[in-house]
Amino acid sequence: MKKPDTTKVIAVTGGIGSGKSLLARYAEKHGACIIDTDILSRELQADGTVAAQRIRAAFGDKVYAGGQLDRKLLGEIVFSDKEKLNTLNSIMHPLIIDELKTRIGAAKRRGEKTVIALIPLLFESGHNAAGFCDEIWIVDAPESDCIRRIMQRDNCTVEYAKLRIAAQMSFLERAAAAKKTKTPAKVVKNDAGVDKLYLQIDALLQQ
Repeated sequence: MKKPDTTKVIAVTGGIGSGKSLLARYAEKHGACIIDTDILSRELQADGTVAAQRIRAAFGDKVYAGGQLDRKLLGEIVFSDKEKLNTLNSIMHPLIIDELKTRIGAAKRRGEKTVIALIPLLFESGHNAAGFCDEIWIVDAPESDCIRRIMQRDNCTVEYAKLRIAAQMSFLERAAAAKKTKTPAKVVKNDAGVDKLYLQIDALLQQ
Protein backbone atom coordinates (compact mmCIF):
# COMPACT_ATOMS: atom_id res chain seq x y z
CA MET A 1 0.00 0.00 0.00
CA LYS A 2 1.39 3.42 -1.02
CA LYS A 3 2.26 5.69 1.90
CA PRO A 4 0.36 8.98 1.94
CA ASP A 5 2.35 12.02 0.81
CA THR A 6 2.83 14.09 3.95
CA THR A 7 5.58 16.38 2.65
CA LYS A 8 4.68 20.05 2.28
CA VAL A 9 6.51 21.65 -0.63
CA ILE A 10 6.90 25.43 -0.56
CA ALA A 11 8.23 27.42 -3.51
CA VAL A 12 9.98 30.56 -2.28
CA THR A 13 10.44 33.29 -4.85
CA GLY A 14 11.19 37.00 -4.88
CA GLY A 15 13.51 39.53 -6.41
CA ILE A 16 17.28 39.33 -6.26
CA GLY A 17 18.54 40.60 -2.93
CA SER A 18 15.13 40.35 -1.25
CA GLY A 19 16.29 37.92 1.46
CA LYS A 20 15.31 34.49 0.15
CA SER A 21 18.58 32.89 1.30
CA LEU A 22 18.21 34.40 4.77
CA LEU A 23 14.72 32.91 4.97
CA ALA A 24 16.03 29.53 3.83
CA ARG A 25 18.87 29.43 6.36
CA TYR A 26 16.45 30.16 9.19
CA ALA A 27 13.91 27.59 7.98
CA GLU A 28 16.65 24.97 7.62
CA LYS A 29 17.62 25.46 11.27
CA HIS A 30 14.01 24.65 12.11
CA GLY A 31 13.94 21.39 10.19
CA ALA A 32 13.07 22.32 6.62
CA CYS A 33 14.82 20.65 3.70
CA ILE A 34 16.20 23.35 1.37
CA ILE A 35 16.61 22.99 -2.39
CA ASP A 36 18.27 26.05 -3.91
CA THR A 37 17.84 26.33 -7.68
CA ASP A 38 20.79 28.76 -7.88
CA ILE A 39 22.98 25.92 -6.62
CA LEU A 40 21.30 23.48 -9.03
CA SER A 41 22.01 25.92 -11.84
CA ARG A 42 25.71 26.07 -10.96
CA GLU A 43 25.90 22.28 -10.87
CA LEU A 44 24.12 21.98 -14.21
CA GLN A 45 26.41 24.59 -15.80
CA ALA A 46 29.65 22.77 -14.98
CA ASP A 47 31.90 22.45 -18.02
CA GLY A 48 31.14 19.37 -20.10
CA THR A 49 27.44 19.23 -19.23
CA VAL A 50 24.56 19.59 -21.67
CA ALA A 51 23.91 23.11 -20.37
CA ALA A 52 27.57 24.09 -20.83
CA GLN A 53 27.54 22.88 -24.42
CA ARG A 54 24.43 24.93 -25.16
CA ILE A 55 25.79 28.02 -23.38
CA ARG A 56 29.05 27.78 -25.34
CA ALA A 57 27.10 27.51 -28.59
CA ALA A 58 24.95 30.53 -27.73
CA PHE A 59 27.53 32.85 -26.16
CA GLY A 60 30.94 31.59 -27.27
CA ASP A 61 33.78 29.70 -25.62
CA LYS A 62 34.93 32.91 -23.92
CA VAL A 63 32.33 32.44 -21.16
CA TYR A 64 34.10 29.20 -20.16
CA ALA A 65 37.64 30.57 -20.21
CA GLY A 66 39.76 28.52 -17.85
CA GLY A 67 37.37 25.58 -17.93
CA GLN A 68 34.64 27.04 -15.74
CA LEU A 69 31.77 29.42 -16.36
CA ASP A 70 32.67 33.10 -15.99
CA ARG A 71 29.39 34.16 -14.37
CA LYS A 72 30.29 37.83 -14.24
CA LEU A 73 31.03 37.92 -17.97
CA LEU A 74 27.88 35.97 -18.80
CA GLY A 75 25.87 38.33 -16.58
CA GLU A 76 27.28 41.37 -18.35
CA ILE A 77 26.24 39.82 -21.66
CA VAL A 78 22.69 38.82 -20.77
CA PHE A 79 21.48 41.40 -18.27
CA SER A 80 21.86 44.24 -20.75
CA ASP A 81 20.16 42.38 -23.60
CA LYS A 82 16.71 40.88 -23.05
CA GLU A 83 16.92 38.63 -26.10
CA LYS A 84 20.18 37.08 -24.85
CA LEU A 85 18.70 36.71 -21.37
CA ASN A 86 15.74 34.87 -22.87
CA THR A 87 18.17 32.60 -24.72
CA LEU A 88 19.97 31.73 -21.49
CA ASN A 89 16.69 31.16 -19.67
CA SER A 90 15.44 28.89 -22.45
CA ILE A 91 18.57 26.77 -21.99
CA MET A 92 18.54 26.64 -18.20
CA HIS A 93 14.93 26.70 -17.03
CA PRO A 94 13.81 23.27 -18.34
CA LEU A 95 16.96 21.62 -16.98
CA ILE A 96 16.58 23.28 -13.58
CA ILE A 97 12.89 22.40 -13.26
CA ASP A 98 13.53 18.76 -14.18
CA GLU A 99 16.32 18.49 -11.59
CA LEU A 100 14.18 20.30 -9.01
CA LYS A 101 11.35 17.82 -9.45
CA THR A 102 13.83 14.96 -9.07
CA ARG A 103 15.17 16.41 -5.80
CA ILE A 104 11.67 17.04 -4.46
CA GLY A 105 10.75 13.44 -5.25
CA ALA A 106 13.81 12.22 -3.35
CA ALA A 107 12.93 14.43 -0.36
CA LYS A 108 9.42 12.99 -0.29
CA ARG A 109 10.78 9.45 -0.35
CA ARG A 110 12.99 10.32 2.62
CA GLY A 111 9.89 11.48 4.48
CA GLU A 112 10.88 15.13 4.81
CA LYS A 113 8.11 17.11 6.52
CA THR A 114 8.79 20.45 4.79
CA VAL A 115 10.67 21.15 1.59
CA ILE A 116 11.50 24.74 0.69
CA ALA A 117 12.51 25.23 -2.93
CA LEU A 118 14.22 28.55 -3.62
CA ILE A 119 13.12 29.50 -7.12
CA PRO A 120 13.92 33.15 -7.94
CA LEU A 121 12.54 32.83 -11.46
CA LEU A 122 9.55 30.69 -10.56
CA PHE A 123 7.15 32.54 -12.84
CA GLU A 124 9.64 33.64 -15.49
CA SER A 125 10.42 29.96 -16.10
CA GLY A 126 6.97 29.46 -17.62
CA HIS A 127 6.31 26.33 -15.53
CA ASN A 128 3.16 26.01 -13.44
CA ALA A 129 4.15 26.02 -9.77
CA ALA A 130 0.95 24.18 -8.90
CA GLY A 131 2.45 21.08 -10.46
CA PHE A 132 5.18 20.66 -7.86
CA CYS A 133 4.42 22.79 -4.80
CA ASP A 134 1.70 23.21 -2.20
CA GLU A 135 2.35 26.87 -1.38
CA ILE A 136 4.16 29.87 -2.81
CA TRP A 137 5.94 32.37 -0.58
CA ILE A 138 6.84 35.68 -2.21
CA VAL A 139 9.61 37.58 -0.41
CA ASP A 140 9.32 41.36 -0.79
CA ALA A 141 11.88 43.96 0.29
CA PRO A 142 12.54 47.65 -0.45
CA GLU A 143 14.53 48.14 -3.64
CA SER A 144 17.19 50.14 -1.80
CA ASP A 145 17.84 47.17 0.50
CA CYS A 146 18.00 44.80 -2.47
CA ILE A 147 20.52 47.03 -4.27
CA ARG A 148 22.71 47.22 -1.17
CA ARG A 149 22.69 43.42 -0.72
CA ILE A 150 23.49 42.79 -4.39
CA MET A 151 26.40 45.22 -4.28
CA GLN A 152 27.79 43.65 -1.11
CA ARG A 153 27.37 40.09 -2.35
CA ASP A 154 28.60 40.55 -5.93
CA ASN A 155 31.02 43.44 -5.39
CA CYS A 156 29.33 45.30 -8.23
CA THR A 157 28.21 48.81 -9.11
CA VAL A 158 24.81 50.37 -8.40
CA GLU A 159 24.13 50.35 -12.15
CA TYR A 160 24.77 46.61 -12.45
CA ALA A 161 22.60 45.88 -9.40
CA LYS A 162 19.76 47.87 -10.96
CA LEU A 163 20.17 45.95 -14.23
CA ARG A 164 19.80 42.68 -12.32
CA ILE A 165 16.63 43.91 -10.63
CA ALA A 166 15.17 45.28 -13.88
CA ALA A 167 15.72 41.92 -15.59
CA GLN A 168 13.26 40.25 -13.19
CA MET A 169 9.56 40.58 -12.46
CA SER A 170 8.41 43.18 -9.96
CA PHE A 171 6.66 42.16 -6.74
CA LEU A 172 3.26 43.10 -8.20
CA GLU A 173 3.94 41.01 -11.30
CA ARG A 174 4.88 38.03 -9.13
CA ALA A 175 1.75 38.43 -7.01
CA ALA A 176 -0.42 38.52 -10.13
CA ALA A 177 1.33 35.47 -11.57
CA ALA A 178 0.87 33.58 -8.29
CA LYS A 179 -2.89 34.14 -8.45
CA LYS A 180 -3.02 32.53 -11.89
CA THR A 181 -1.45 29.31 -10.59
CA LYS A 182 -4.31 28.76 -8.10
CA THR A 183 -1.63 27.63 -5.61
CA PRO A 184 -2.00 29.33 -2.19
CA ALA A 185 0.42 32.27 -2.02
CA LYS A 186 1.77 34.10 1.02
CA VAL A 187 3.77 37.34 1.15
CA VAL A 188 6.84 37.54 3.39
CA LYS A 189 7.82 41.16 4.08
CA ASN A 190 11.51 41.75 4.67
CA ASP A 191 11.43 45.43 5.50
CA ALA A 192 11.66 45.63 9.30
CA GLY A 193 14.72 43.65 10.38
CA VAL A 194 15.50 39.98 10.80
CA ASP A 195 13.49 39.50 13.99
CA LYS A 196 10.27 40.47 12.23
CA LEU A 197 11.24 38.29 9.28
CA TYR A 198 11.83 35.30 11.55
CA LEU A 199 8.47 35.79 13.28
CA GLN A 200 6.73 35.62 9.91
CA ILE A 201 8.60 32.45 8.97
CA ASP A 202 7.74 30.82 12.29
CA ALA A 203 4.06 31.60 11.79
CA LEU A 204 4.03 30.29 8.22
CA LEU A 205 5.85 27.08 9.11
CA GLN A 206 3.31 26.35 11.85
CA GLN A 207 0.33 26.67 9.52
